[in-house]
Amino acid sequence: MKSQLFPSVTETGCERIRVAQGDVAAVDRCDCGMFQVHLAAFTLRLAPEALASLVGTLGQAVASSAARETSSVAARWSKS
Repeated sequence: MKSQLFPSVTETGCERIRVAQGDVAAVDRCDCGMFQVHLAAFTLRLAPEALASLVGTLGQAVASSAARETSSVAARWSKS
C-alpha cells in the first residue's frame, strides 16, 4: 500500500529534472518548483527558499571548518 503522505511522482503528475549531481549528492527540480536533494538513501524535498538556506548553512560550516584548520596549521608553524 502506498503512503498518502508521500505520493509518488506518477501520482502527483510532477516531473523531475536532474539539475546537479556530484560524488555524494544529486539535486532534482520538480515542475511544481520544489527541489529534491538526494544523499545516499536519504532524500529531502525542499522549497527553493529552504534549499537556499540549506546551501548557506552548509557554506558557513565549510568556511568555519576551513578557518579552524588554517588557524590550527598556523599555530603549529609558529611553535616550530
